[in-house]
Amino acid sequence: MVINLCSSVTEYESLSHVYRSEDGPDGYLINLLEKGPQYYIDGFNSEFKLLVVNDKIIPIVINQGKDKSSYLSALSVHYIKHGIDSVKEKVKSRLLYGSLQCLGIILNALLNLVRINKAVYVNCWIIPTGASVYLNNEELLNIREFFQGAYKSYAIIFKGVNNYLHFEGMSLPNSNCLTNRIVYAVDMDEEFLKKSDIKKAIKANAKTTYLLTQGDQLKSIDMVTIRHLYNQLYFGKHSKYSLPYNQQWFEMIRALPFFKLQAFKNSDQEVVAFTVTFLDNGSIISSLGACKQNTADYFHLYTLNFAIRVLDAKTQHKNLNYSSGGDEFKKNRGGIARAEYDLIYFDHLSLIKKSIWRFFISICNKTIMYLNK
Repeated sequence: MVINLCSSVTEYESLSHVYRSEDGPDGYLINLLEKGPQYYIDGFNSEFKLLVVNDKIIPIVINQGKDKSSYLSALSVHYIKHGIDSVKEKVKSRLLYGSLQCLGIILNALLNLVRINKAVYVNCWIIPTGASVYLNNEELLNIREFFQGAYKSYAIIFKGVNNYLHFEGMSLPNSNCLTNRIVYAVDMDEEFLKKSDIKKAIKANAKTTYLLTQGDQLKSIDMVTIRHLYNQLYFGKHSKYSLPYNQQWFEMIRALPFFKLQAFKNSDQEVVAFTVTFLDNGSIISSLGACKQNTADYFHLYTLNFAIRVLDAKTQHKNLNYSSGGDEFKKNRGGIARAEYDLIYFDHLSLIKKSIWRFFISICNKTIMYLNK
């Protein structure tokens, strides 16, 4: 089995068995490798590499143990800081939320003491919902052994493993499943399309006065507005530890055929809502989306964003992955909650680190499932 870890585009292109596709996901990954994630994501401070396994291209993020990193590449940020921030609206009891904050402070101190953030993330796209990759048991074990040899003091984390097509690794020995988040998905069948709320959403889209605009028709000034809408929602409503994408990131997404950026404009040609999707394993994946906050039309705009994803999935005869967030809205419109897991290997680490890892996984899994009952 051929495994290569590339730190530059030159290294990547020197491999004779890899190629650049016109509309595949590798264009996004090569851009990140060429300019570095820091060019597109403010303050990103982990390493980014590409792993080539046979003919598969897998994004790798390596955190040297920093807790001031992207929440997607720092466990203490993801599960404690970002996690507690993002559930504040779900937790009705102030006492329970206060208890979560206290537990978070204790856990954060403990995790940083043993540098639990020191980890290699396999298939980390640095977006909330990344594309999947098919790995059989042999490939997974070889990747694990490769990183255990090259990064002896690092945990190995395979992101979103139950999204991998025919993934077999959930039953592998010495592996541990950590609940990443709860996502919502639907089968795009006749029964779903007959639901009254779905019909209303599609009807609202057909009658709206807002203009649906495709990515190639958007201008750079629109990217400024789209970034502002993203910041309003993700930093203002969700968590201050969200990913700080800059304008270059949205410009890149607009230019890549793999991603579909769509926006709604008002009569003044101002962008008031946007959504980013891509096609993966037979499903339309809703990766990002936001609409103008604090406006009387907020719910209408939110519904429009939802409707165009449904229509895209219907037109292409694909299922729809709503991603996470907006739980009640998605449940009421046919979304089926599904836990997304990361697969973690830490048996090669010290005894104290293994003990803390097991404690951490147990606490996180129980807390996430309790909050999403």
